[in-house]
Amino acid sequence: MEKTYFRKLCVLFLLIGIILSYASLFFEPRTLILIISFLFGLLGILGLLDSTRPGYNPPL
Repeated sequence: MEKTYFRKLCVLFLLIGIILSYASLFFEPRTLILIISFLFGLLGILGLLDSTRPGYNPPL
């Protein structure tokens, strides 16, 4: 997987986390939705931080 596709995937995870956290205002169970949105957001942020390291080669 190329670096740009990996970054786009991480941004997608981050956007899913943001959308789910906004959706938790309107839907039940709120706690479960917030936990899932936190995990998506964390995965997106950690992936973006990892992909900006010098010399990073994403897994194939």
